[in-house]
Amino acid sequence: MDPSKSYWCMVEYVWKHGKWCTSDADIGDFDLVARSADGEFISLTRLNCDDESEMLGLWMSPSGNNKKMINSLCLAAVNWAAKL
Repeated sequence: MDPSKSYWCMVEYVWKHGKWCTSDADIGDFDLVARSADGEFISLTRLNCDDESEMLGLWMSPSGNNKKMINSLCLAAVNWAAKL
């Protein structure tokens, strides 16, 4: 297991202005751990619900924040166009 590729997020859904929105759940100093191949316990990184993380080439966040994904696609389009 590669700890740099593992993370977690605790999301709370709140009703705002007639629709469900994501919010960070207030759970205090809760920690999530995983066991490595060596049997060692590793603390996983906790992300906020607005934090985007890359997974399989896509930038995603539980809240639907897509700024990094749009920037990544724009950069790829510009790079592709420059090669034409």
